Amino acid sequence: MRITCTTALMGCGTKFELTDDLLVEFRRAAEAGENTGCPNPDCVRVITPSHIRQLLDIIDDQPPWPGFPLKTPVVPEGRRKGGAQPGICFKKISEKELDRPPTSEEILRVQRFFADNLDGGGDCPCCTRYAKRQHRSMGSGPARWLIELVYLSDKGQAIHTGEVIKALKGNNVSGADATSVLPLYGLIEPAEDPNSGTNPPPPSSRAHAKGRTPGFWRPTKLGRSFALDRVKVPERIVTCLGVPEAFEGGSVSIKEALGKKFNYDAIMCRGAKP
Repeated sequence: MRITCTTALMGCGTKFELTDDLLVEFRRAAEAGENTGCPNPDCVRVITPSHIRQLLDIIDDQPPWPGFPLKTPVVPEGRRKGGAQPGICFKKISEKELDRPPTSEEILRVQRFFADNLDGGGDCPCCTRYAKRQHRSMGSGPARWLIELVYLSDKGQAIHTGEVIKALKGNNVSGADATSVLPLYGLIEPAEDPNSGTNPPPPSSRAHAKGRTPGFWRPTKLGRSFALDRVKVPERIVTCLGVPEAFEGGSVSIKEALGKKFNYDAIMCRGAKP
């Protein structure tokens, strides 16, 4: 940003580039109550803290991008920016001074308080990110999606989720829901793209838990057994911020998971490949 050393502020009328380093020095001098000099080496005028504050007020009121009127992004009402409370500015938080860093015990107390209240949901007292513990059931959608994957992957080949959805012919089944729940049960596993050789994320990774893969999947041995009604699975899985924590509830079969929305016998009597 180019500014002018005006008579009202500094006096010499020379234009100079206000660099980040120079702005930092001006702010430091103003906060410390110290005099400084004009950046123009030929100007001998002393700049007082009051002059600097006047200059900073003018600078802070100017949009940083010429022709663009906004200084900060517009956050729609009610939206959590990055999971944080509306109105939270981490830059302002980071500028606040602490007399000492928190002890490990204090950090542990905050973590414990936050973790103990996740069932009802809440904002992290440190970063303000909203989190809530979720209790996700083995529902009809993922169960139906799994049956179709098992049917298509009769030889263990990798199948793209789009192909599964297409085969379901508009049964109102979400592929995203299925691929976020079924891997946590160990019923499906990500596979590399047969066209590009892209390796899937490892099973222990956060990306794997969230279903962030090239989009190709294959059923596991356990997944085939569940789809063929040979084994039951836990009724629900507990997750928080996408990370699985535990299983809970009783056991459900594939027929029980499908519920009244889908007829298991009608699905399987088509001559399923498995």
